[in-house]
Amino acid sequence: MAAAARPVVCHVVVGPPHHGVTRYGLALVDACTSSPGGLTHRLVHLGDREDLTPPSSVEADIIHVTFTDHLFGSDPASAARAVARLVAEARRPGPAAGLLYDPADGGAPAGEAAQAVSGTGEESRRAGEAEERIGEAGDRPRLTVSVHDVPQPAEGEDRYARRARGYAALAEQADAVVVNSAHEAAFFDSDASVIPLPIEDPRPQPPVAARCEDVSRQVDGAGDTTGDAAVPTVGLLGFVYPGKGYERVIEAAPAGVLVRALGAVATGHDDYAAQLSALAAERGVDFEVSGYVPDSALAAELDAVTVPVCPHRHVSASGSLNTWIAHNRRVVVADGPYMREVAERWSERVVLAGERGPGQGAAVVHDAPGGASGGDVPDLASAIESMLGDPASAWCAEPPPAWGWPELVAAYTRLWSELT
Repeated sequence: MAAAARPVVCHVVVGPPHHGVTRYGLALVDACTSSPGGLTHRLVHLGDREDLTPPSSVEADIIHVTFTDHLFGSDPASAARAVARLVAEARRPGPAAGLLYDPADGGAPAGEAAQAVSGTGEESRRAGEAEERIGEAGDRPRLTVSVHDVPQPAEGEDRYARRARGYAALAEQADAVVVNSAHEAAFFDSDASVIPLPIEDPRPQPPVAARCEDVSRQVDGAGDTTGDAAVPTVGLLGFVYPGKGYERVIEAAPAGVLVRALGAVATGHDDYAAQLSALAAERGVDFEVSGYVPDSALAAELDAVTVPVCPHRHVSASGSLNTWIAHNRRVVVADGPYMREVAERWSERVVLAGERGPGQGAAVVHDAPGGASGGDVPDLASAIESMLGDPASAWCAEPPPAWGWPELVAAYTRLWSELT
């Protein structure tokens, strides 16, 4: 008797490889294909949302989409419709006719993949008519979605409402939704599976303690530096764009310190970077933007930072924070629901920092709307100064948590197996 065919999971990933969400989707496929799990994994990777025309012959048991709205459409509603079109034309397994490729077989260049799933205008029209049938056709694949950048009220009423409608429409058509935190899961009315972001390539042993002293020196109360070592650095990781709290870090850093942004300025935000430079000059703080940091140089850049900071108050999940953790760093983070979740999951890996209001001392209570549950935490300036005064405290003696791609693959495989 012939063995039953293994269920096929087709991963749909959109966007340039260096984008965080795209990178997550591609890394998940790579991890799945290298891990035994009883499933066959195939990939469609499109470099741009303009290539998102419905493939006419995709066949899979499950279509898994790695999603954030701006990668799939010009607005959240159109992004949700784009996912609907992808699923409407797909069918259960059969010969894939080259439209999908298995990364384990060598894959195909992104250009070929994009060409393979390009449909005609007629196919787009037929897919649009078929959108309403999603969830009704017995031969359609199941749809699972890994959702990123979940809408939050802090975005502003109009933007939140617009994005919330799009994400809700996406979740309604999906058979399973995966998020990266309990904070994100609370957004959805239906149950969402929480699979935290991975700790990638964890450093098995921390650097020797002497390394900390080589990259830092003390800063006195007047902002003057002492000693002959390098200028102490407060480091931030990721794309530079408004809303991530870079201004607060510059305002909190003592004079004479270098605030270094490890990453490129996001497209269209050069003016914002110039504003940060001007603010730093007013404060007597040096400010640098490194530009894109390749993987080969990342470890050295992270090690050279005296105090790592993740100042985004309204983040719902953070790959950059996990990158710091993977490199044995203890990170000053803006107090909020997600960061408290991380602190509960991986104690001693983060230092929560709140906002100091007028007349408050160094210890503050964070009670932002929708924020943390409260409690005394240092303000951002105090947390940074404390770590500058004790650089060794910015390193963790124990190896990072064992939560990498193998653990994520196991969690996803359980989810997909239940659906098949």
